[in-house]
Amino acid sequence: MIQATSRIQNLKETLLSLTTHNNTNNWKVIGQEVDGSLLVTWTVHVNQTFIALYNRFTNLLKVLLVIEDIKNIIQATVNCSKTVLVYVTKKRVSRIDSESEEPGWEYEAFISSTNNDIMVRPVSLHVQRTMQIMAQFLYKKKKDNSDKFLLFIHQESVSLYQIDVPIGEDLHLLKKVQTRLLEVIIKVFSWSQWEPTNQCLYYIHYRKPPRTIETEVQVEEQDMPILSALQFHDDMPHETVLNIPLNLPQLPTTVNPLYRVYEDDPIPLRVHDSSLDLTVVADHRGVVCICHHYLYQPVKPPLTDKTSEASNTVHFAYSVTLLHHGCVVHCVLPGVPWGDVAEFRPSFVMQGDQHLIVYSPGQFIHLLDIGPNHEPCCHIVVPDVSNNRSIRLCALIDPGPEPSSSTANTRSSFQNKTIN
Repeated sequence: MIQATSRIQNLKETLLSLTTHNNTNNWKVIGQEVDGSLLVTWTVHVNQTFIALYNRFTNLLKVLLVIEDIKNIIQATVNCSKTVLVYVTKKRVSRIDSESEEPGWEYEAFISSTNNDIMVRPVSLHVQRTMQIMAQFLYKKKKDNSDKFLLFIHQESVSLYQIDVPIGEDLHLLKKVQTRLLEVIIKVFSWSQWEPTNQCLYYIHYRKPPRTIETEVQVEEQDMPILSALQFHDDMPHETVLNIPLNLPQLPTTVNPLYRVYEDDPIPLRVHDSSLDLTVVADHRGVVCICHHYLYQPVKPPLTDKTSEASNTVHFAYSVTLLHHGCVVHCVLPGVPWGDVAEFRPSFVMQGDQHLIVYSPGQFIHLLDIGPNHEPCCHIVVPDVSNNRSIRLCALIDPGPEPSSSTANTRSSFQNKTIN
């Protein structure tokens, strides 16, 4: 992971060299578009927050928006013409209806033009929630003003919005961007992820199990988790391309407010709380991996001289369901101290066409050969000697000759919560 650590430092140095401001702070990567460009944010000491687009291939940093205040921006997305920006802020608020004295968090979504030649004003989408909010523009090949974006509200809905442009107006010259709600695509979901290369929306929802032959004994059955996927197109409505029941260990069946802790993952764009850590890794060939990380304690703790230490440990586990092979790879790391499990949280990315990397910071690198043309084999595990537990791997998109192509490739790289 020396290469990943050096890339973090290289990105920081590159971004600092491209900005004209001194005393910049809180650099964060807050999004990635299908052309491989990265959305970043930072603040300066004069109470300004910047959102910019960094092109990794041309080494150009373009400022999209300057906010005259310090804002905690956790995610952003920009349309194909780079003229309209949607971003999400997160701030501390008091809990009026809660018995807890600790403040909670509130998410809010905004939209703005990116024209720095005129006085633009970000407009709230009037969506303020204590649940996590994210947004994502849809990609298109036609060059017109019919930009659409998805707005995610955890445990509530995924909605499709369209930007309204008055007749005869230029979208790039609008001081105030107006939107309208087209439809609510998903009403309730517990987890979702945007997969850019195939323009697919994966999500988990619950429904009643299918009816069986009625018996004298009435058994109340729990709702069944379903993993579905919607694919979006330019010239036709979105369609369902995946709809399968999930049978994963430790999968929550009810909503528990105690687990409403959010990691705010912008790459890949995921909307979920701490009760479910799941990542879908897919490509244009039909390779689909459902990667699930979970914790559990054995029924009988291991026999040790210090039983208290045993009770303070947990089994660190993950499974990789290979839909293209119809099999599951299970891995378990026993006896991990409770205080360390958050730092060991794994990330899952494709490496080339044949391998999936599972990376646990400071612990190990697991290389799985999961290519579509042969059975999974040659699983290699090596220790991670970087001692940097803040690194997370993510897939950086390499669009190839056509940035708008749905067959864009991905390659593994880094993601740091904050570039210090």
